[in-house]
Amino acid sequence: MSDTEVERFPVDENLKQLKGKTIYKTEKWWKAAVLTEGWGKKSLTVYLWQSKNNDWKVVQKYKIHTRDEWAKDKEIIEELIQSL
Repeated sequence: MSDTEVERFPVDENLKQLKGKTIYKTEKWWKAAVLTEGWGKKSLTVYLWQSKNNDWKVVQKYKIHTRDEWAKDKEIIEELIQSL
């Protein structure tokens, strides 16, 4: 993929994909962070898709709407991750 190409992700067709990066991808699983815009709002979503019958289906997603929301989530996650 060249620097000018935008990676496409299997997200809702009503969402405009602005940016995204694959975290990992296998034949069966695909995890990515995707910045989208829809209904006048931007959001960043971490998706986990599973391949079924040659189609990617959402298994999990975690959506972040604002930087403040992310800061609160991140604080708790960083606290708990110390126990891993």
